[in-house]
Amino acid sequence: DTKKGRAELEKFLHKAGYQSLFVWVQTEPNEARRRALKPYPKGSGLSDSEFREAAAQLEMPQKPEKVVVISGKHTYTTQIKVVLKQLAAKPASQTSKVQPAASSASSISVTQAPPSTPANGRSRGRSIAIR
Repeated sequence: DTKKGRAELEKFLHKAGYQSLFVWVQTEPNEARRRALKPYPKGSGLSDSEFREAAAQLEMPQKPEKVVVISGKHTYTTQIKVVLKQLAAKPASQTSKVQPAASSASSISVTQAPPSTPANGRSRGRSIAIR
């Protein structure tokens, strides 16, 4: 979750014909640690030292990056609506660039494929992958 890593991912996706929108999940440092140390599949299963190392390397998105900021304190249902609204409103390349607050956060990326038309002529709409 470094600026360089996100830039490389965006370049890779762009070459493959995709647009990206990074989702920055703002979470209080103690809560982020608690969640990360939970065993997988409820948490990441990181050790305390792995978490500290990852947190130290984490770089917040900057203004030129395409990002939507959501809160780690609210429910998934509430927050996914914010992300889906951004994806439905306009192409990711036109998504407003948001500066996140200075709290610790984790990052997931959401990519959407260009609309495709299968052989039957019906558009399948957008493909969305959340990782």
